[in-house]
Amino acid sequence: MGQASSAQALNSNVATVALNAVLAESLTVAAGPATVNFTPLAPNGTTNGSAPVVITTTWALGKARVSMKVYAGFTSAVALTDGVGDNIPTANITGAVNGGAAAPFTGASGPIASNNAITVFSQVVGAVGTFNSNT
Repeated sequence: MGQASSAQALNSNVATVALNAVLAESLTVAAGPATVNFTPLAPNGTTNGSAPVVITTTWALGKARVSMKVYAGFTSAVALTDGVGDNIPTANITGAVNGGAAAPFTGASGPIASNNAITVFSQVVGAVGTFNSNT
């Protein structure tokens, strides 16, 4: 008959590790194509550009952010010029956001305080849970 053996359990200490997820915030705006051509019509005529300008915004924002907005605009009241005095003012240039109604570049939107801008995109973020996306 064999002898009974006995063993004692040896438990380790409890180690504590603090885990923190730190979000590196980012906001990227890309627009294309690089060039849009216009074929001028008679004075006061209307013409479309050779291609629509597509703006893609990608973001990863922290919970403290409450909104994100994208603006488009011109730094002066002249949107297009041929360099010899034939100018087209921003009030005569319109932009349509996502197929909506066309609006002239005449507003003072966000950081573009020159009165030659439109709001392209506005998104509530942060506490409502939209922290990263693209559009």
